[in-house]
Amino acid sequence: MLALFRHNTLINSLALLAYTVLLRSFSFFQTEAYASTSQGVLSDWFFGLLDRSHIGADVIGILLVFFQAVMINRYVIVHRLAQRITLFPGVLYVLFTAMLPCYQQLSPELLANTCVIAILPILHKTYRQKQIALQVFNAGLLIGLASLFQSAYLILFVWVIICIVIMNSVNPKRVVQGLLGAVVPMVWSLVICYWYDSLSSCRLRFGQGFGFLSFGSTLPGTYWWVMVIMALLLIWGLLSFGSSLSKRLIKSRKGNEALYWLLLMSGVVVLFTAGVNEYGFLLLLIPLSVILSHRFSDSSYESVAELGHFSLFVLLVFLNAYQYFG
Repeated sequence: MLALFRHNTLINSLALLAYTVLLRSFSFFQTEAYASTSQGVLSDWFFGLLDRSHIGADVIGILLVFFQAVMINRYVIVHRLAQRITLFPGVLYVLFTAMLPCYQQLSPELLANTCVIAILPILHKTYRQKQIALQVFNAGLLIGLASLFQSAYLILFVWVIICIVIMNSVNPKRVVQGLLGAVVPMVWSLVICYWYDSLSSCRLRFGQGFGFLSFGSTLPGTYWWVMVIMALLLIWGLLSFGSSLSKRLIKSRKGNEALYWLLLMSGVVVLFTAGVNEYGFLLLLIPLSVILSHRFSDSSYESVAELGHFSLFVLLVFLNAYQYFG
């Protein structure tokens, strides 16, 4: 099945769309809506307009994940983060974000992931450039926007500053430029809330998203097996740090370093999210899909890569089928 995604052509991209529809088709059988006390102000507004029990919400979720996968593939290909041009990063992202039955539906974390993915090429453009004020501002703007979906994503501002230091240099002005960008969506949200006389609830909603070692609902028994597998994949990704940097251009190495810092900061976000549950791990899947894709594409044993992907695919189908039809 991986052979369909070893080349970057229109046919392969259409196959990726079909792959996304196939894996996320279980969402049409979802009956329980997402519920969280830590979702942001913009999430409240978005889900208030959207009937998540309607088929339209499932279609939006499928298209959103496909769009995110395309963004990830474009970032990896354009900036040459991998030795070979494949669609594996997007394929693994689609696979991981459909692994748990609860991941099949829209969530604030999934919406906020779009902003985080959009930041990656912006940060890469700052590499050894003198005039980067606009890029830093835009990166901060997207972090602020992501925090309106899920408040704890504001912590990723630290990751943005670290990446700017990696790509460019240490400069206190960059922090101020990024902060100005992050404040803009927050100010606009406060103005709108004030206009509709809901300023106090808006501030309360934003603050409720933060906590420390605050865990929400417990995972069903079948979910723990997946989380164990995710933990093993995470360890595999961390151990692959050296191979992700070898035989690559310096600029490409910097991009992979930024992904590893995102992997680490994602763990910090999980620790400081109020009522964190299985949805909190969706952020980890962005860097993990790219990092592990290097192992799949660089492997000289294609049959082993095929077997690994097929095993994850079968596990996904089994868990979702068991959840809905078991």
